[in-house]
Amino acid sequence: MKNDVPCEAFVDWPGQSEMCWEPALFVVERVADAPLTTCAKHLGPILQHARNVLWPQTVEWIGPGSKPRNSISAGSQEAARTGNI
Repeated sequence: MKNDVPCEAFVDWPGQSEMCWEPALFVVERVADAPLTTCAKHLGPILQHARNVLWPQTVEWIGPGSKPRNSISAGSQEAARTGNI
């Protein structure tokens, strides 16, 4: 299944800037702004530098298939057990 949602991060080249061409795998929720869709490569920079990102961050998987096995949802029993809340 192909994901047609684009990453909303910008790629900077010498003298120009353009939108990322990778498909988005995550949605980052923000306060008083629209959520941002992002690819795996830009998830970290968006969490660090985007305006109005919720704290603690809320990230939702929108990629194809189920979320990666090594991910933990903040409200899950696994998160409570491991202390990753």
